[in-house]
Amino acid sequence: MESVIKWQIGEPIISGAEYIITDKHSHIGTDFWTGKCWLCYNKEDVLAWCLLVDINPYKPIKNDERNKI
Repeated sequence: MESVIKWQIGEPIISGAEYIITDKHSHIGTDFWTGKCWLCYNKEDVLAWCLLVDINPYKPIKNDERNKI
């Protein structure tokens, strides 16, 4: 199963939501946007973000479907 994260830059528009972020040190983590700043990360360190609810959860492949791959 392929999963694609659609990274965005700039300031998020939804305050209080949880995001997956990547920072200038190549770390990936989660954080909350307060509307003015990130709760845990320095605003200047965050390079890109994606709203966490926009990421599709993993769905196991059934045995009969696995044989088709």
